[in-house]
Amino acid sequence: MKLLFGFLVLLGLAPGLLLAGAPSHTAFLDGDIAFEADPENRYGYRYIKKDAGKGGYRQIEIAPIEIWMHPDSSYKAIQVDGFKAVTDQLHKSIVTSLAPDFSVVEKKARGKALALRIAITGVKLRKEQRDFIGYTSIGLAPAAAQRHVAYHAALSDALIETELLDSQTGERVGAFVDQSLAKKLNGRSQTWDEIKSVLALHSKSFKESLEDEYAR
Repeated sequence: MKLLFGFLVLLGLAPGLLLAGAPSHTAFLDGDIAFEADPENRYGYRYIKKDAGKGGYRQIEIAPIEIWMHPDSSYKAIQVDGFKAVTDQLHKSIVTSLAPDFSVVEKKARGKALALRIAITGVKLRKEQRDFIGYTSIGLAPAAAQRHVAYHAALSDALIETELLDSQTGERVGAFVDQSLAKKLNGRSQTWDEIKSVLALHSKSFKESLEDEYAR
């Protein structure tokens, strides 16, 4: 496990199995989870703890987003700036979608709050060429970082996995597995705008689930 610039990168972790009818997921979501189809997302599955909505959650804490590499990825090295562009974009999309109905807090929330753990798992990499165009003295320029991950990341097995915890008790009150990256991009080379679009749709459906199930 490595902590890199505010997000986590985990390598070579084999996927576990969900219940029949649901997709595979990694050890990021541990234990047996009774997933069902997500009515807000045609490519998603979710688990909602019974009566979780009675908590009246309106505050959200978001942990640093993790990247989990697929154990079968032929190339293991990761370009930090490229994947930070992805995690930053996902974080931005979620925060934008949640506003104004939910308040995303940077510090430990006072009172009721949901703590989100999020990972993009099953990422495979294509080997990059030794090309220094687009680099600055501190890494890739933003546009170059976006192009880098769009070209070098193979997302045919990628999932967005999310765990929801009660921030006061640490109890798991929900979990989501979204196959949108794999299904919509279908393993082909993708543009940065296509990745952004999928992350935005994921965030929108996730917010709708939170509104329906946790904010009452």
